[in-house]
Amino acid sequence: MTTTVTITGTGCPIPDAERAGPGVLVDVDGLRLQFDAGRSTVQRLAGAGLPYAEIDAVFITHHHSDHLTGLQDLVLTRWVMARGEVRPPLPIVVPAGPAESFVREMLHPWRHDLDVRAAHANRSDPLTLDLVPFDLPDQPTEVWRRGDVRVLAGQVRHEPVHPAVGFRVETPDG
Repeated sequence: MTTTVTITGTGCPIPDAERAGPGVLVDVDGLRLQFDAGRSTVQRLAGAGLPYAEIDAVFITHHHSDHLTGLQDLVLTRWVMARGEVRPPLPIVVPAGPAESFVREMLHPWRHDLDVRAAHANRSDPLTLDLVPFDLPDQPTEVWRRGDVRVLAGQVRHEPVHPAVGFRVETPDG
């Protein structure tokens, strides 16, 4: 089993031409997990030659704009690039609260665009998400699993933001 970690961004809310918004892609034998999706996540994935349209799950650490501004782009691009191929809804794993609300509502402004694109391409596959909210755990807790790969969430301090979590990926190789 091979696990690869790619930093997709280390930036902050202040734009910097050399830094994309926060994000990390963990690839475990083709299972692609994106942690946060800051500004330019899709461009960074594409620039690294990674299959940006084939993300299997997204994990959000907290509700800060610099960690979320690329999420809509990632979700919309994944749907556009499917070109009518029916894909399972994209799991987005998020702590309950403000980040959950953001994800729940983030596609609303795009409904007209999605309808137009679907009609133009004769598509019957709506863009759907699998929102996976979880309560803030006292101890690191499993919040997602696929086969032998599991993701745990643990509470972190990130004042004044609450809730905020860190994630740990566990695989058979470590």
